[in-house]
Amino acid sequence: QQIASAVDIIIHLSRLRDKSRKTVEITEVLGLEDGRIKLNPLYVFEEDGALCGYYSLLLQGNGECELNNLAVLPEYRHKGIGRQLLVHSFNIAKELGCRIINIAIVEENRVLRKWYELNGAIHIGTKKYDFFPFTCGYMKKEL
Repeated sequence: QQIASAVDIIIHLSRLRDKSRKTVEITEVLGLEDGRIKLNPLYVFEEDGALCGYYSLLLQGNGECELNNLAVLPEYRHKGIGRQLLVHSFNIAKELGCRIINIAIVEENRVLRKWYELNGAIHIGTKKYDFFPFTCGYMKKEL
C-alpha cells in the first residue's frame, strides 16, 4: 500500500547491445485495488530517442475506455505526432475490446475541441466543477 501511494510512474529502462539505454515501458501507478497494485501503461512517441508525446487509456467497462493525457511537447507540435498518437489510441482501444472512447477536454480550448471533431469525436456535453478554473468538455468517438 505504501508503494502504491508513493509512486506515480514506473519507467523501465533496458540496456541495449551497444551499451546505450532505451526506455522500454512507462507505466502509471493508479493505486491499490483488491490488494494488488493497479498499473496503466502509457503509450509514447519517440523521435531519435527523445520522448515527444504520450497518452494513456483507462478501461471503463461496458466496452468503453477513456483517453487520458494525450500530449505532445511544444517543440514537436504541428508535425502530425498528435494525430499518430490519437490513431494509435483508437487501435489499442479496439484491441482491448472497446467500442467507444471517451475524451475529456478543457472546453474553453476551441482549437483542441475542433481537432478532436476533425478526428471523428462528437461533443456530448459540459460540466463546471468548483475546483477547476475551467469548464470540462466531454466528447466520444465510436470505434
